[in-house]
Amino acid sequence: MASENKDIVVSIHTPIPTGYKFLPRGDPYMTLNCRKKARAEGYDVYVVRNRKHQQIGIRVPAAIHDRVQEKAEQTRKSRADAVQRKDKRVETNFRNSILSQYPKIPTSDLENVVKHATMKYSGRVGRTSKLALNEKTQLAVRAHVRHNHTDYDALLKNKMSKRKARSQILKKACDITKEWGETMKKGKCVDEYPKEIPDIEKKTSRKPNSNHKLHSRSKWSFFKEKTSMKRQASVKAAILILNNILAGNTAKTSSAR
Repeated sequence: MASENKDIVVSIHTPIPTGYKFLPRGDPYMTLNCRKKARAEGYDVYVVRNRKHQQIGIRVPAAIHDRVQEKAEQTRKSRADAVQRKDKRVETNFRNSILSQYPKIPTSDLENVVKHATMKYSGRVGRTSKLALNEKTQLAVRAHVRHNHTDYDALLKNKMSKRKARSQILKKACDITKEWGETMKKGKCVDEYPKEIPDIEKKTSRKPNSNHKLHSRSKWSFFKEKTSMKRQASVKAAILILNNILAGNTAKTSSAR
């Protein structure tokens, strides 16, 4: 019986169970469906990790693996077509949103923004699900203007901070977006960027995990404490050796007298 829908984690060196096959990670369709069918039929699923504790794949019953693989081959083209249609919808919706907010944007700039912001697996703003479409397009257009129509990148190369560089190019950037038809809030040009997405180049698909930060911090504290203890032990050992040497010299001097 399967272990209540919980995968069993094993080492890469753990012998593979009889009747099982190894499925390397990298194919979401195969992984999802093999795991789903194995659990539905009451089989255990083994998650395989390497020496660095990184997941490299799963082990599932060979019969299930082969059935899913056959289905994957049969549906490969239809799935690829569906993905293309979805990507096309994302680009179309993004383009229309830009045009609704920046009706006078030049065609070349429009296409560059759409292509850059909606690139798959880039983690860019056009692919995030954390913001409304109009917010995503505003961020994308403003970032495009900032990097392609101002001295922003040059200022960063000269070691200027992002905050100061943005402040310095803000008026020029706002003048351009205003020419493209953007309506300024309350008639003011304001540099408004959500904290979770400080720049279009930053990945936005994952939100920082506070637990991870705490874990990293605790590991660093442990490392510092361990290093400090080693140093203290070294100092104590050195003092002990020095005392022994001094004691030996004193004993020799006394016997000589």
